[in-house]
Amino acid sequence: MKDVMELNADKSAWSHLLVLVWPAVMAGSLAMYWWLIGPMAMSYEMAIQFHFLGLLVGIFILELIIPYHKSWNKYDRQGWNDFLYNITFPAAQIGATAVALAVVGAQASSGSESLFNLNLPFVLELIIMTLIVDLIWYICHRSFHTLPMLWKFHSLHHNSHQLHVLNNARVHPLEVFTFFLPIMLVVLVIDVPPALLNWYFAFQLTVGLLTHSNVAVRSGWLSYIFNTPELHHWHHSQIRDEHDNNYGSVSMIWDHIFGSYLNPKDRMASKEIGVSTYVPEGWFSQLWAPLKRSSRAKVPTQSVVDK
Repeated sequence: MKDVMELNADKSAWSHLLVLVWPAVMAGSLAMYWWLIGPMAMSYEMAIQFHFLGLLVGIFILELIIPYHKSWNKYDRQGWNDFLYNITFPAAQIGATAVALAVVGAQASSGSESLFNLNLPFVLELIIMTLIVDLIWYICHRSFHTLPMLWKFHSLHHNSHQLHVLNNARVHPLEVFTFFLPIMLVVLVIDVPPALLNWYFAFQLTVGLLTHSNVAVRSGWLSYIFNTPELHHWHHSQIRDEHDNNYGSVSMIWDHIFGSYLNPKDRMASKEIGVSTYVPEGWFSQLWAPLKRSSRAKVPTQSVVDK
């Protein structure tokens, strides 16, 4: 299949169909989730696992058919590590949820004053929750970029020199825990209904896998609202002035508000991605590296001018 550079130059009807990829995957993903918890009557715990596997397979196939960059489909010798991170990622989320439940417990809002007990339309409640959670995500994510102690952990995620659906979860478990603990604490305190929370995480999972995929898309105006692959390619740039932007998880509202939205119209993000901070090859070594005082994973200083 053609590389994205060839597709952008191609004036055929096929190239214009790329605008349908993002909404089609999103619609198909949410339809699959509805089917699992509705007609299939699965529990949330079981449904989210099948939902994840279905997305993983579907996006992997798209990466083979319409790759953003064909060179990103080459094996990068981190496959086993990525597999392990796809196990520790949800484990850390579960751990953060357990701690949040232990901390909040019976002190969670019982009801009437919660935004989510006013019988608002479901879609409006989902939008409100997305904005709240994304604000917490934004603060955490930006902190992991700007504070050297936290960058030692986050540099693992930015060390990849190619994006594909498996390395979405290439994140240190302590970072995952740090992101999700405040999110779950707030979710419990404001008494978000479980059904709403489950739908949000199904939506967030789809966005996360898509943004880290090697699938050619043209998101257009959707990139002003949602986190899309085109925006996230800038976030994984080797240049600090570029990768210190687009921090949102699902929406881009907080990036617009705080001035960290980057989406140039005159050029595409380079396919040469990944910062050059030191990250060892072995999985256990990667987990241990940021805990060492002598870790060399410092916040990069390269700018657009330096490039």
